[in-house]
Amino acid sequence: MPKVSVIVPVYRVEEYLDQCVASVCAQTFTDWELILVDDGSPDRCGAMCDEWAAKDGRIRVIHRENGGLSAARNSGVLVAEGAFVFYLDSDDYLEPDALERLLTVQEACDADVVVGGYYYTYADREETAEMAWGASTTLLRSEAVEALVGGKLQNFAWGKLLRAGIARQYLFPEGRLFEDHYWAHHVMDAAQKVAVLPVPLVHYRQRGDSISYTFTLKRLDMLDGWRARRDFLREKYPQMLPDFWRHVVPSYLGMAWLALTRMQKNKGQAFVLLRQFSRENQLTAYAEGKEKTLIAALERGTVCYGLRALLQRVVR
Repeated sequence: MPKVSVIVPVYRVEEYLDQCVASVCAQTFTDWELILVDDGSPDRCGAMCDEWAAKDGRIRVIHRENGGLSAARNSGVLVAEGAFVFYLDSDDYLEPDALERLLTVQEACDADVVVGGYYYTYADREETAEMAWGASTTLLRSEAVEALVGGKLQNFAWGKLLRAGIARQYLFPEGRLFEDHYWAHHVMDAAQKVAVLPVPLVHYRQRGDSISYTFTLKRLDMLDGWRARRDFLREKYPQMLPDFWRHVVPSYLGMAWLALTRMQKNKGQAFVLLRQFSRENQLTAYAEGKEKTLIAALERGTVCYGLRALLQRVVR
């Protein structure tokens, strides 16, 4: 059985897929399997996956009807044979020693989850993502949840080495955007130890056509993701709720800014949902200064040019 199962959901990434797969094949650690999940991609991606599998016996391909990112990841993890699982997005790619470094840290402290660093990879440059730790760190369960809630650890599914049992126990909610916001707190809570390796290992590609750069009503799935985390914290870590909401406030205002400036339709419906969420969770209690003024205006339904100008100053 392989030590690590690398799971890559594949959909409309002809331009990037070869680089992604090649980066796995070039790993200095070689005891891996790569599961490429062709999520009904309408382009050549399915054929490209098969071509890669013909070249390397460690590569397996799943062809399935389109069901979205979460469903594709779930299909992969349910057939994974490795002791550990590593999710990688098909437009991203790895440093050559990424798996070796993650496993070295895992073995040193017997961690259930290892979180690595990453680069923001643009068309014309790269930037190293800042991490809260300057050296390798081991966190116990509650410390890891607290770091996630407070924004010191990212929600991303990719870039984390997980024990396979944890990965299979916590599948992704299907049909949702920002699926990792429903998922990451459960993973941290399931781990007795979480190791952090503040070394960039993943090249996180920034694309103008990605979810991060567009805004539709579907993006408000994030609100339900926050509700799911709120309910989890209420039950298991109620003392962390104030820090959680303080971390949510700027992201909530950023979402309001995007709804105001980028939505072409359903803008009114979006602000109804935003107002409902703020009132339901009393966000003004966790905001300060201009943030409090903005949230109060949103709750009153004051969507106007003045609010737009203020939002721009606070969000940017």
